[in-house]
Amino acid sequence: MSSPDSEPYLQQVPRFLRALGEGDGDTMRHVLERCPELARSGLHAACAACDLEAAQAWLAHDASQVAMGLGPAGAWTPLVCLAQSPLFAIDAAHAAASVAIAERLLALGASANTFTVQPDDPAVRLSVLYRASERGNVGLVRLLLQHGAEPNDGESMYHAAERDHREVMDLLLAHGAEISAVHAHWGNTVLYYLAGHRDGQPMAFSATEGMRWLLEHGADPNVPSGANQETPLHRMAAMGRASTGIQMLLEHGADAKCARADGRTAYELALRAGHTEIAELLRAHGAASELGLLDSFMAACAVGDETGARRLLVSDPGLLDALLSAQPDILAHAAGHGRLEAVQTLIALGLDVARESSDGGTPLHWAAWNGRVATVRLLLEQSAPVNVRDNRYGSSPLAWAAHGSQNCRSADDDYIAVIDLLLAVGVNRKMTYNHGNEPPEVLCSDAVALHLRARKFAPDEGTLRES
Repeated sequence: MSSPDSEPYLQQVPRFLRALGEGDGDTMRHVLERCPELARSGLHAACAACDLEAAQAWLAHDASQVAMGLGPAGAWTPLVCLAQSPLFAIDAAHAAASVAIAERLLALGASANTFTVQPDDPAVRLSVLYRASERGNVGLVRLLLQHGAEPNDGESMYHAAERDHREVMDLLLAHGAEISAVHAHWGNTVLYYLAGHRDGQPMAFSATEGMRWLLEHGADPNVPSGANQETPLHRMAAMGRASTGIQMLLEHGADAKCARADGRTAYELALRAGHTEIAELLRAHGAASELGLLDSFMAACAVGDETGARRLLVSDPGLLDALLSAQPDILAHAAGHGRLEAVQTLIALGLDVARESSDGGTPLHWAAWNGRVATVRLLLEQSAPVNVRDNRYGSSPLAWAAHGSQNCRSADDDYIAVIDLLLAVGVNRKMTYNHGNEPPEVLCSDAVALHLRARKFAPDEGTLRES
């Protein structure tokens, strides 16, 4: 065991609290296993560790610490640390300790509506109820609501549903949470927010199940969101979410005929993106199936029908310019989704493989971030630039592939294949550092980091992220 006065111990305290801020329970447990005395280093650490004995000792020593804050602007009070902690889930004893500590903090004057403010957006308030709801800490959520926590904080139901925390959602609803209302700041409903998860992403399944719960409890799927007045059906159709999710919305009353503010229906959006199965499902539920010339052209491009697209161009040579005006990022989007035939057709029609999207990144960046091996190969054959920094994050496609292996898909083999394709044509390491001067090997999965070192692209002395 490390001595509290030793340098390694002093380094572990900020590491433990940093992991708390990131919700990294694995690192928190690892630190506590090495330095169990860390939970007694202060009230905030005791709350983060869900250590009732240590918390009681600190409160008995100085109860005024209930209001003491850490972090930016001193916003992280002991109750915030407690609500943020994932360690309540270790076992029933930790869960009970979490609630008991909260009871003591509330009794000493902590507010059940305590919140922190996002530094980059002061209008966003992250309440302790939101933190406990996101974690799935049912006992703490129940206690906070009993002490007057506001269930309509604009975050709690969104993130409880995103993770399909059924008991938490039951509690929020029982205490008056609105499940069809539009978020005052973000301008969206809970359903619309959940519809934004793409299939294959880490929380796509739980978010879909959260949507199911909401729909079964009366959430209205036809409440529009955003300036363009989109419904969840519009969003899921455009993104190509699994038809089972689309079917679920339709079975709970989603209007297949509804148009957005720009006049586009879910059917048109599905065809524009090449999702013909979804389009057929919508048509079977009453969606109007007649397309205008531009939508027909976009639909042909989306499914890789170059012959059909060229036939339409003969009738109206301005369609290509109209397509780029309507969807300037269409090639990047197709590349990111791995729609190889669409990418081939768009390039054949003259779209620029070096054009950067409005969200940053060329088509090669997006294909690399999503681990689309065949698409990366095609883009390289078409001389897509490899050593070019995107204007948003400031790094090249290889760095996007590295980042994607940790943050986009769990598909190490695909990302390793993408990296090998990029290395084969020559990658400038300097171009892979982002605006934060981070190299790719610190952004990726452990397997991809090992491969970068095995290929001698990253230095051997680099270390893997500790789990």
